Amino acid sequence: MPLSSRLPLSLRRGFTLVEILCAATIALLVMAVVLGVTIQAANAQRSTGAKIGSFQRARAAFDILAQTLGQATLNTTLAYDNAAAPTAHIRSSDLQFISGKTLVPSQVTHAVFFQAPLGYSSQSSYALLGGALNACGFFIQYGPDPSRPSFLERLGATRPVVARRFRLMQFLQPTENFALYDASAAGNTSWFSSALAANSHEIADDIIALVILPRDQSAAPLVSDYEYDSRAGAAVRPQPVTAHQLPPLVEIVLVALDETSAQQLGDTKEAPDVGLAGLFVSASRLEDDLRVLGLRLAERHLTYRVFRTTLSLPGAKWSL
Repeated sequence: MPLSSRLPLSLRRGFTLVEILCAATIALLVMAVVLGVTIQAANAQRSTGAKIGSFQRARAAFDILAQTLGQATLNTTLAYDNAAAPTAHIRSSDLQFISGKTLVPSQVTHAVFFQAPLGYSSQSSYALLGGALNACGFFIQYGPDPSRPSFLERLGATRPVVARRFRLMQFLQPTENFALYDASAAGNTSWFSSALAANSHEIADDIIALVILPRDQSAAPLVSDYEYDSRAGAAVRPQPVTAHQLPPLVEIVLVALDETSAQQLGDTKEAPDVGLAGLFVSASRLEDDLRVLGLRLAERHLTYRVFRTTLSLPGAKWSL
């Protein structure tokens, strides 16, 4: 006789319905907890990946800015103040280095424009001119992707959504179009302002602030309001120390948002408020402004990163 048949009836019965339901409930709870942890881990991984990707693009753009700006030149020379009856030497240059807060329509924070011997050309016939001058610049604007193909607008309701973002733009004019020596550009900024649309492209999105602060050899600010122009005061005698001179040092600050934070801002026609009001106007308040911006971004639950460096310009001839 099997052993099970000799056991009392109370020991031979199976699980009751209540026991099965309790076991199933416990199993479901355990599975729910495991699934919740898995989903949280996946979301955290996606969020971290998005942040890393966003900040990697910002870092790459920051490196491009620093490398290009580091090649700025003015080709400054010394000349007599009066060829017929000279009394002193003065600095002279046809080129220009200019940075400030109102150089580009609707610019966000600061912009900088200059010339550098990059040898960039869109024509193969100029390929051997490796040291040819290019007009360069960097600025931030808010708006749609400037490289968005125009044919998309003809798709009507099926066209992709226009994504408006803060965008760090690079102005880079091919050497064959270099317009600084044109008579129309003499003494003004039309060499870049009239060529922005045709020669500017985005190098990173979600960049909300660019700060450019020229400094002297001792790292003291050369300007109090961030407005630097190598042509300013060049006709004054004696010339100011900045006339036809590159700043020996330039401090660069870039503030970037991650992808998730940028999406939180929405897609508005006007630039959303990210806390920039009243900031980066006075050079003496740079540290305070960065601290205030950090607090304002935290209040808006926006994740950001600050990229910062002080760049030495080899082309600066500060002893002239």
